[in-house]
Amino acid sequence: MLLTEFPDEIMIGFTVLKFFFENSHRSKRGTLKLLFTGLIEFILLIVIINIQTKILKSMKQNSTRLMAGSAPVWIILITLLAVACSKTKEIAKVEQLEKIELPFSDKDYRTDSEFLRFVQMHESSDLSTAKSRALMKAQAGIAQTANVLVKSVMYNYVNERKIDAKNEFNDKYNAITELVIKEQLTNTRIIGETVLKDKESGRYTYYVALEMAADELLNKSVNGITRNERLRQDFEEERFRKIFETEMNKLETPEVNTVNQ
Repeated sequence: MLLTEFPDEIMIGFTVLKFFFENSHRSKRGTLKLLFTGLIEFILLIVIINIQTKILKSMKQNSTRLMAGSAPVWIILITLLAVACSKTKEIAKVEQLEKIELPFSDKDYRTDSEFLRFVQMHESSDLSTAKSRALMKAQAGIAQTANVLVKSVMYNYVNERKIDAKNEFNDKYNAITELVIKEQLTNTRIIGETVLKDKESGRYTYYVALEMAADELLNKSVNGITRNERLRQDFEEERFRKIFETEMNKLETPEVNTVNQ
């Protein structure tokens, strides 16, 4: 019954749908994909309009028969065609998404057993501002990481050694390591930098990667402790170095270290 009433529309509709599902995955990105999707929707819209027109004509001739039989079926078909149109839009949106790899995201810019590393960025209309702010944020991030490291080392060292007057020892140690970290920040090395410029807005985005040598941080911490008479009395350098290496290994990261923008 449906085939006899709307043979042309059925053939066109199913031919278009078949063509879409066979070729949608082959379409190229960008403008061609949008044109392809728009063409499919346009053809389906013409088919739907033609079907609706015939239905209205048929309803005038025999409204009772259509209400009992054909009309509900073709309402379902129209709904299905409308759903197909919406699906084409969803597929087009998903396929337009592109994975972007951020600068300095590979393993050479991650903290490992030898270096503390940190990557940061800043966006500004002024290039010098973008650079200075990104460097400041990267230094703050690497200082935070170094601070966590030295505190973990001292916590484990003090607990293993069962040192008397732990609070006094910790206070003196923290004072020394704070000075060491500040000094080491001036010795951080830029291992990567890149600048991106937005063609429309003219704004700059500056990415920078910094590293701090773990052995320098360790050696200067040891020197600071041994120069303090009170700390030197309860200090076992070999054990301290082993704990430092253990904690440093824990900082090895599968992803690049960054801080919130």
